[in-house]
Amino acid sequence: MNPLLQIYTLYKNDFGLEKNRFLGLFEKLLLETPCSILEWAPQISPENIHAARFRVGYSRDYMSLGISHIFRYLDQLSEDENVRLNRVILDQIIDKDLDLSRVGKLGIGVDFPESTKDNKAKVYLSIKDYPEKWAQVLATHPSFEGIDAYPMNDMFGINIYFDGRTDTEIYPSLNAADWVNMTLMEKLRLQGIPRDLLSTCNGMFVSFESDGRRVFHFSLHSPIKFIQMIGNRRLTLLYGNAQIINHIVGRSGGIGPMRVVVSFSEDEIFSREVRQIDLALCYQLSQTA
Repeated sequence: MNPLLQIYTLYKNDFGLEKNRFLGLFEKLLLETPCSILEWAPQISPENIHAARFRVGYSRDYMSLGISHIFRYLDQLSEDENVRLNRVILDQIIDKDLDLSRVGKLGIGVDFPESTKDNKAKVYLSIKDYPEKWAQVLATHPSFEGIDAYPMNDMFGINIYFDGRTDTEIYPSLNAADWVNMTLMEKLRLQGIPRDLLSTCNGMFVSFESDGRRVFHFSLHSPIKFIQMIGNRRLTLLYGNAQIINHIVGRSGGIGPMRVVVSFSEDEIFSREVRQIDLALCYQLSQTA
């Protein structure tokens, strides 16, 4: 069995996700296209765990084919009479003149919450040394005071909601060298992030809500230590379950080390009573797979 499909199936079965038409189309995308990355990204709240959130990604060798499959998937979603996808931003940015040699990452995520009005797909890209394309992305993103001060790695996503809404998210990144640059940290108003949390991370991304509030995404090299410091029971249980699944799939080979990202809003960063959490578990086919 395709190890990415095996991982997807284990998570889907663990959380009793029913195979509706939208999820079925995503499974077909995972099964029939040359994707090399699968991410499961549950959202944790005090009330429940929203588990129907997945992403697939394509390697550089399959960028053109990946774009073709992503657009076909969106076409298939649009065949539903209750789905109205606004692809204006997507079509502006991923146009016929897009230079794929300057695209580093490509993928699509799906998010199917209980409130169907918030169903969406998100197309992800990263670009490098492509200032004209980055200017195009920023022109579709809300402008906030101080946003230009962030180190940019040119990573962004295009949200396409099923009710016709669409918007763009950018993900400025910081690494360990940035964290000890106190001038930069103070300029970005990040100096208050607990240093013990940062000590468990390879890096972090920042994204912005529509009203300018920030969300911090911590990429972890010591996830157990980080999760213990957060002290959220649901997060602890989810990660423990992920370790079991990682062990099951890892025995058959073909999968690289699991990457872990934990995200929560700026409103909660200074409290150890974190309640609203995103957990992203990313699996990639190994080169020998």
